[in-house]
Amino acid sequence: MIMESDCSSCLAALGNQQIDRSIHASLVQDVKMIMTMLENVCLVKVTREQNRVAQELAQHARRVCSSAIWLGSVPNCIEHVVLQDCNVT
Repeated sequence: MIMESDCSSCLAALGNQQIDRSIHASLVQDVKMIMTMLENVCLVKVTREQNRVAQELAQHARRVCSSAIWLGSVPNCIEHVVLQDCNVT
């Protein structure tokens, strides 16, 4: 599995074998535990432009102040970004 992020510090924390003592330690520990359940997890740094779908979803969540799950569909607010990411015209 390839885990991509545009956050260097997050990838460094997940790749570090030492105990995380940051304010995000419990989250880092949870993600590391999930990573051990998966096979061949590869952490990859991408640019923010390459991670645009996640960025747009995060911005949407900040604007609407709610949580949502979309199954089998793409939310209208990011449809244009997904199409660009998939190179679909």
